[in-house]
This record gives sequence, C-alpha cells and structure tokens, in this order.
Amino acid sequence: MAKKKIKEKISVKEVVIDTLIIVLIWLFLFTYFKPELMFSTTTTSGGDTGSHNYLAKFMKENIARGKIIGWSHDWYAGLPMFQFYFPLAYILIAFLNFFIHANIAFKIITILGTFMMPLCAYITFRIFGFRFPLPAFGAILTLPFLFLQSNSMYGGNIPSTLAGEFSFSISMALSLIFIASLYKGITTKKMLVFNIILLSIISLFHIVPIITIALSSLFFLRKDIKSNFKYLLLVYLGAFLLVGFWSIPFIAKLEYATSSSFTASRNLSDILPENFSILLLFTAIGIASAFRKNDNRVLFLATLLVTSFILFSITPTGHVWNTRFLPWYYMMTVLIAAYGINELLSRVKPQILLPVIILIIVVVLVNNYATYIRNWIEWNYSGFESKSQWKTFDEMNSYLNSLSYGKVLHEYSSSHDSMFGTPRAFELIPYFTNKPGMEGLLIESSASSPFFFYLQSEISQTPTCPISTFKCTFFNIAGATQHMELFNVKYLVATSAKLKDALSDNGNFTLLKKINDIWMYELNRKNGYVAPLKYQPVVAERSKWHNLSSEWIRSEFSDVTIIYDTTLPYEKIQNVNEIIRKPLDSCDVDEKLNGNEEIKITTDCIGKPLLVKVTYSPNWQVDGGEIYLASPSFFVVIPSKANVRIHYSNTFVDWIGIFATISMSIIILNMRYKWIKL
Repeated sequence: MAKKKIKEKISVKEVVIDTLIIVLIWLFLFTYFKPELMFSTTTTSGGDTGSHNYLAKFMKENIARGKIIGWSHDWYAGLPMFQFYFPLAYILIAFLNFFIHANIAFKIITILGTFMMPLCAYITFRIFGFRFPLPAFGAILTLPFLFLQSNSMYGGNIPSTLAGEFSFSISMALSLIFIASLYKGITTKKMLVFNIILLSIISLFHIVPIITIALSSLFFLRKDIKSNFKYLLLVYLGAFLLVGFWSIPFIAKLEYATSSSFTASRNLSDILPENFSILLLFTAIGIASAFRKNDNRVLFLATLLVTSFILFSITPTGHVWNTRFLPWYYMMTVLIAAYGINELLSRVKPQILLPVIILIIVVVLVNNYATYIRNWIEWNYSGFESKSQWKTFDEMNSYLNSLSYGKVLHEYSSSHDSMFGTPRAFELIPYFTNKPGMEGLLIESSASSPFFFYLQSEISQTPTCPISTFKCTFFNIAGATQHMELFNVKYLVATSAKLKDALSDNGNFTLLKKINDIWMYELNRKNGYVAPLKYQPVVAERSKWHNLSSEWIRSEFSDVTIIYDTTLPYEKIQNVNEIIRKPLDSCDVDEKLNGNEEIKITTDCIGKPLLVKVTYSPNWQVDGGEIYLASPSFFVVIPSKANVRIHYSNTFVDWIGIFATISMSIIILNMRYKWIKL
C-alpha cells in the first residue's frame, strides 16, 4: 500500500522533468567529454591516469588466470598487484573489454563516476523520501562540485578524476546512495542485505570515502543505542567479511606496504573555495531549516560535513592525505545547499519548471567558471598517439620490445609530459612492451618503492622523491650502477644531456640506440633475478628492517646483504657501520622465470644464501629451501637441494579471507535477500 501511495503522489510531469534534468546534465557533461574522444581507440594519457592503463591490462590477464590479486614484476622490483589497491574498477574494464575495445572500455570506466554523481544524488534524495523538486536540485548542484577547480588530487571532482582518481569518483557516487539507504535501513530496521552488499561494492572501488561515513554513523547512536549499534555492526562487519578475500589480507600484510607519508595540508582556501561562497550561504540556510524542522535526514548530511572537516583538520602526515576527506565536505555543502534552495523556493508556484531554471543558472555559472578542464579532458582522451613525440615514444617501445628480456630503468623528467602525454609516460613500458620497468604508479603497494626512488635520484637531473619521510640523494652514476645491479636492471633509458654525458665514457654501459632525445643503454652485467652473495650476510632483528634498510641503501655497505632473522648463524648487527665484508666462495645458479609467480632455480649453492632480487611478500614460498626477508626489501633463499621452486601462493591469511567471503556469501544467500528482523 505504501508503494502505491508514493506512486500516486509522483505526477507524470514531475517524472518527465526529473528525467529531463538528468539527461540535460549528461548532455552538458558530454560537451566536455566529447563522444568522438571517449569512443576513439587512443590510449588515455595525462597525469597518473595514463599509468592506470597498465593496471587494466594486468587485471584482464590476471582474470584470465582465474585470479584478482596477483604478482607483477613490472614495477618497483615487484609488487602484489591489487593487494593494497582497489580492484573493482579494473574488473569492470576487463568485463567491458569482452565486448568493446580495451581503450574505449578504459575511458568509459574512468568517467563513470562523473556521470553517476548527478544520478546518485537524485536517487539519494529519493531514498530519503524528499519530494519534487529537491531530488532534481540535488542532481543539478553536483555540477559545482564536479567542476571544482581548486584541487585536482583530493578525489570526486572532474580534475581529480582526470589526474587518476576515477575509482574514488565511482566509490563516492555510490556512497551517496549508501548514505540514504543506511539512514532508511536503520530507521526502518530493513535493507540490511542491500546495505551490506552496497558497502562491499563501494569498498572495492575505494575505502577512503567510507571512513567519513563510518565515523558519521555515530549520529545514529543518539537514541535507540542498542538496536542501532547492532544494525551498524552487522552492516560494517558484514561488508568487511563479504570482501574478506581482499580486506583481511590487506590489513594483515600492511607491514609490507609503503606509506607515502602524505604531508597534511591546512590551507584555508581548501575550506572556502572561490565558487563555493554562495553555496555555503544556502548550506547554512539548509542546516538552520533542518534544525528548525528537526529533519534528521539533513542533520545526518550535516554530520558528514562536520566529520569531513574534522578529519581534514586533525589527520596528521601518514598513509592517508588529510585532503582526501574534503570531498565529503564539498559534496555535503552542495546537497544541503540544494535543500536550502528548496526551502527558499517552497512557496513559489508553479514549481514544475524550477529545476530547469536552476539548471540553466548553474550550467551558465559553471561553464563560465571552468577554465582548464576542457583542455585537460582533450589532452587525456586524445591519447598518447596524438602527442608531439608519439613516433619517438612508439619507436622506443618497439625497439625495447625487440631486445632480450630484462628490466628497464628510465630517467625521470617533467618534460616527458609535453613530449609524450604525461611525466609518467615511461611507467607504461610494461604496457607497450614485453619488458618489466622500475617506476610505477602504486607507491604504497610495494615495499621496494622507497629504495627505487633512491636509485632514481642517482640518475635523474630532476628526481621526484615523492615519499616525504624518505630522503633521496644526488646524481651519482657510480652508486647508481651498483644499485642497478642490485635491482636486476638490464637497460637504462636516458633523456637528459647530464645523464648521457655521464654515461659516454663509462665502461659499465653500452649505448644501444639513439631515437631523437631518447638514448638506450645496456648495463654490462649478467642479468638474473637470483644471484649468489659475494659477501657473507649479516643478520638483524626483523623489527628493524624498515629503518635499517633505509640506512643500508645510503651506506657504502649496500653490497653486503642484511637478513632480518637473528636465528641464522651470521654476525648480528645493530647498525650498518658494524658490517664487515667477508668474501664467500663462488657457486652457480641457473634460473627460469615462469610467468609472474614462479622462479625455478638449479644450483650447487646448497646451504648457501641466494639473493632473490624481488620484493618480499609473505606469499613468496619455496620448495627445497628456506626463505628470509632481506635488505633492502628483497628476500634470501637458502637451498636445501639442487632444484628449488620459488612460487607466489596463498598464505593462511589469504585462505581465512577467502573463507570469510564464502561464509558471508552463504549467510546472505540463506537470508534469501529478505530483510532480517533485528
């Protein structure tokens, strides 16, 4: 009966206007995201976005092997791909790729969150139970948020999406619906299964938007504490267990992730962006009206706004950049502003054309405000192929593809942006060729990334050094040569005159080919992932491995391996100055790399430590020996027989996560999608 009454209250005219508003918003967005760009087969470039092409390629290949999380040798001496990053956007790209070109599938998913945002805002107000024209106002006022130009890295808006934060955009769009469905569920004691599943999906796109929602959920503990707490616990715990295959190993293995140590920002301009001034006035009106009417729906939105602001204000330097909490502040500002505008216009008759009038005003203002967005969209989606030095870049990749297998290190230069489409263009060497690279996108996903950036600073005129708490060094070819051997680098790509001059008379390198400004060299060394140690290793306590390895890579003793296990019969050290070089007898190793997740070795080094130049993970296991974490972030294998198999396999924690997902799925199925009584 309730549904029938709601249908009777919604007039055909209102449905037509609401539909028209959403369609007109999308048409406006398409004037920026031009279909001729979005449905072309060019390879998306720009900012971090270009590097995400490799993630999409990896996911497609990994799904073909029946896996989501898997190992890659292609960035940072290896990383567990999608162990510490969010997989669902790339699963969608892989799925679409069954029907359309991979590059078009990639483009569609990268803009999906942007186009979802107005629709999800509309649905949010509908779930809350608000009547026409407020849902349409909510959809319209997502445009000032989407076109917010004061930041391009915080998430949710178009500039952030163009910079590579498209998973965040999709997560945030779906989170809008979750906010309303959580409110409705907890007040009606229904929608439990729906909320668990929706939250699970959101978390696999991006978890940062969920943090603000979870803390804001304390709003519901003002009354009916026992019942509401139980509902919230079931939703959040149920979602955590439903994605347990990913969430449980994520937490258990965080020791082997790297913190980017984002420096907290407290700029006042972030709180009061230029084009939000008027909106904040309407937001204040909306909050005041909600207090007057005791409208808990809007007060919950206000709680999200305040929580977002508090998190921005107090989050210190660390894993999560404090500015990543601001998108909820911006979004709640516009949604509550929509409520405030609706209150001001509630007496205006007729209301049927109000959404159209508001849309025209907002579109004109947004279009006049937007300056660089249109050009950035064209820059990204016209692709690498349209850039001035594409032929050079393409020829470089073709040449690298023709060489024997080996890891490629490239010099970083900001000039690569204008030449190739993004300063991170060379991160796509594993995408365009059959060669692994060194620098990659997911800094946090590899324990080796800090040590790579140290190496990068030894060869680059303008290194990035993006980890604020990890100090890099100065240009130093001698040190770089030693560390290139440590990282199993075979090829070096140089673009600056400084590096080329340093390599011109260096007997350790052979110039292979010049392609305009790109010169490619080979390091004159035996290439291999597994090597006998030249000197006897030393041991240190495992708890010290982060700090001690950071000290070790800078020292003159980085040719002596530290094993982080004091049970082994080697000299124990507290700092690198205690290291003494003790030569070891030579022995032989032959290796065979079998895809990404298996290395087979044949050796006469029985009982002797072998350095595996691959990032350590608990998932690396060995048949025919023992495995140990070693400096800088690699591992040592001590063979117990001549034939040894090193393989990347599930750990006990992974199986617990898989079991949690299966168990929670069975529980949900047993509910038969009926709302359970709390």
